[in-house]
Amino acid sequence: MDPVLFEIDERGVATITLNRPKQLNAINMAMRDLIWEYLTACRDIPDVKIVIFHGNGQCFSAGADISEFGTSPSVFASREARHERDLWIEMLKIEKPLIAQL
Repeated sequence: MDPVLFEIDERGVATITLNRPKQLNAINMAMRDLIWEYLTACRDIPDVKIVIFHGNGQCFSAGADISEFGTSPSVFASREARHERDLWIEMLKIEKPLIAQL
């Protein structure tokens, strides 16, 4: 099962769906990388007019998946990885409406 789903409909509505319902859609590094790629695509594709975030299951997202916090080789590597693909910065770069569908 893909942890993040992505589609763009004929109206230019892009949907990014968090798809780890058993983990309450807690965002791990693999998900973060996919979301970053999809946000970049939404920013760069002129036909995309709006971006909707959705969470499958009973929870939109529990936040970060803390089970990965202790797996980084160092605090510095973890910090570098987080800043390299900062989702908040990427969201600010998009000049299109972003909606969280709760």
